[in-house]
Amino acid sequence: MAGIIGGLNTFSISKPIIISMLSGGLDSAGVLWLLLNEEKYKSFHIHVHHINILNIERRDKVEYKAVSKILKKLEENGYQFSFSQGVQDFRFLHQIGFPLDMDICAFVASQMARNIPNVNHIAMGRTISDISGASPDFNHRMERAQKIFKGALDGGADASYIFPAVKYSKREIYDKIPDYLQNNFWSCRKPVEKEYGKYTPCGKCHACEDLKKYNIPHN
Repeated sequence: MAGIIGGLNTFSISKPIIISMLSGGLDSAGVLWLLLNEEKYKSFHIHVHHINILNIERRDKVEYKAVSKILKKLEENGYQFSFSQGVQDFRFLHQIGFPLDMDICAFVASQMARNIPNVNHIAMGRTISDISGASPDFNHRMERAQKIFKGALDGGADASYIFPAVKYSKREIYDKIPDYLQNNFWSCRKPVEKEYGKYTPCGKCHACEDLKKYNIPHN
């Protein structure tokens, strides 16, 4: 694995492992915070994985910057975890769209669970704000992603999805995390480059609309 933080090597860890899929957004940052702080997860080693998804939305750079800041701040505050990242490049599909994040994460998570010993769970960012009143399309995509995960495991591991933040609303998650995480997440799907290397939220995508709905400030 690449990008190990704090000298922790996932292949030498005897504790059961939870893989926390971190996009850099509010939900996944909140999930990681819960995993590192709630008593019921203390018996697990937390391994963080970030997928650099390159597609027509061009948000990979700002998401990676958010992930880097989040992990650095957590490490500075004494938290220990291991970290890896990978790249999935779908820019060649710019004329016909690109695969959905849920599907990509599900497949990558299944391969990590198959190849890293002691993985018990894959932790995904999902809040009650996502579940309550979810459209049939959203529910279909969630079900499809979990089928992809189980299918790609193909009996190679006995791991399951968990949603540590699912009982909380987005606002409750925002209020739970410390200010150094509140100030460094990135949830916009379509960042606008105002000047070279500097981006602002579009204010129009569904992620931006969700933040506005719950009166959550964006970076």
